[in-house]
Amino acid sequence: MYRTSSGELVKTLYSKKYGCSCVTFTHASQAVLYASKVGLIGQSNQRGPDLTARGFDSASTDPLSFPPSAQVKQPSKDPKKDHALRYHSLYNNEYIRYFMGHTAQVVNVSMDAVTDEFLTASADGTVRLWDLRTPACNGVIRCATTPCVASDLQGLIFAAATDDGELKLYDARKYGQGPFIDFQVGSVDPGTGKRPRVTCAKFSPDGEGLLCVAGGTMYIIDAFKGDELMRINVGAETGGMGQGKDAAGATGNNLEACWTPDNKCLLSGGADSRVHVWSAVNGSKVATWGSRHAGIPSSVRWAPGMMLAASACTEGGCALWIPKAGGGQ
Repeated sequence: MYRTSSGELVKTLYSKKYGCSCVTFTHASQAVLYASKVGLIGQSNQRGPDLTARGFDSASTDPLSFPPSAQVKQPSKDPKKDHALRYHSLYNNEYIRYFMGHTAQVVNVSMDAVTDEFLTASADGTVRLWDLRTPACNGVIRCATTPCVASDLQGLIFAAATDDGELKLYDARKYGQGPFIDFQVGSVDPGTGKRPRVTCAKFSPDGEGLLCVAGGTMYIIDAFKGDELMRINVGAETGGMGQGKDAAGATGNNLEACWTPDNKCLLSGGADSRVHVWSAVNGSKVATWGSRHAGIPSSVRWAPGMMLAASACTEGGCALWIPKAGGGQ
């Protein structure tokens, strides 16, 4: 964890046995929710507590990296335990609760913007609904392939997208009745006969649009009708959205993109190791930010309520950006 005002590394959490992925803050700023990375990182028979909190370590440049003496243990024989989510207090460095149910790697966590509920998507082909106040799973949605999920900012609707380019919208209050609309993202590849894999889905701040990233292209979808409003081929100007391994270990285009709070622009990384700003009105490139990352900026996020953006690359680096008027920084 870093202090946003100075970039100082404040605390590093090492999950020695299970690893860390999909880390997100809850509504309480002194608690985080994260999934494991069992099976995706090195293994050894090192003993030690599952999680320890450490202060600033000048030798460490990656907050989720493992020191040589803290390698990951062999996973247990219980897949639900291996792939449990962990709700952890930063105040006293103790677990508050475990959430068990997934039997394969969790690839996506989406916290409700209003309530204590959250969604998880897993390589076991399910989307699960949870509440921070109880360890029991509130509901399960089964998908044909690995999904990704997103909640709107009002907490009323959530989306589930799958590897085959299918996107379904659910009423958060009546999800048991199935999706109220479903549609396809992208075009069918003549070579494979398949649509591109959706790796990221984000509702716009006003809830009217849905940003999807699939196959190195960003799509803006009408969140009410499912119509494709815009298609931005990021690869045409940046050399692609990059290659790498996603949270499930699959190789391919896996970059995130995000909206700006005013609904007017989109941020994305590119294979040129830079962060790019795109117009959500006409699809043109507005700006390219700063110097190159050491690797591909696979994750970009906007800080809620602040004129501050963050990007993280595949080589472990993180950068904070203060945008200027007109899209520059």
